[in-house]
Amino acid sequence: MGALVPPSTVLDMLNALYTRFDGLTQGLPVYKVDTVGDCYIAAAGLVQPDPRHAETMLAFARAMRREAGKVLIPGTSQPIRVRIGIHSGRVMSGVVGSIRRKYSIFGDAANTASRMETLGEPNQIHVSGATYNLVQDKAPSDWVCRGEIEVKGRGRMITYWYRPSTPPGGGSCSGSGGGATIGAPPGLADAAGTVAVPNGSAADTAAVHTGGAADTAAVPIGSAAIAGGPAVISV
Repeated sequence: MGALVPPSTVLDMLNALYTRFDGLTQGLPVYKVDTVGDCYIAAAGLVQPDPRHAETMLAFARAMRREAGKVLIPGTSQPIRVRIGIHSGRVMSGVVGSIRRKYSIFGDAANTASRMETLGEPNQIHVSGATYNLVQDKAPSDWVCRGEIEVKGRGRMITYWYRPSTPPGGGSCSGSGGGATIGAPPGLADAAGTVAVPNGSAADTAAVHTGGAADTAAVPIGSAAIAGGPAVISV
């Protein structure tokens, strides 16, 4: 995209997108960790324990996808289509360095959330088995098992699509449990409006990437739980 439009135009687009995401964190127990280029990172259960962090992250992911659809790709009339990845697991957080110091998160969970985004598809919420196992009994019809895929640094993993906006590809999920649909069912679009999150839900970390092909903007989101509590998103 940067090769097709002026850098200032890309900056304006990112500002419009990130401002919408920032606004979502004011209504959900989600902590914005950082933005790195076209990547937006947020987490749940990071600042305060949240036993329902995975549910919080999924609510945040739905809201991010909805808000991204209100921002247009520069030079077109097409809305941004985000690519979201979520994973739950332990992470370490803290401030490092001696100049331009900032609060950051580290660990395999954060990396895996990023992988879920990278291996996802535009306008889809791609979730690891770790996150799925925490919420699979809440709404079995919301899930589509993608099957087993190769994940860099982790090997083979069974992953899932959450409330797919269009029919994504599915695969073999033998032993996945939870009643997730296997394959590509009719798309389940998110309804417009606010997202209600029960009190006590876990915080999530999300990263959003808006770079990629000229006609689309991918926003990756990943979720990782800290000490069994938080979840991390990478967009």
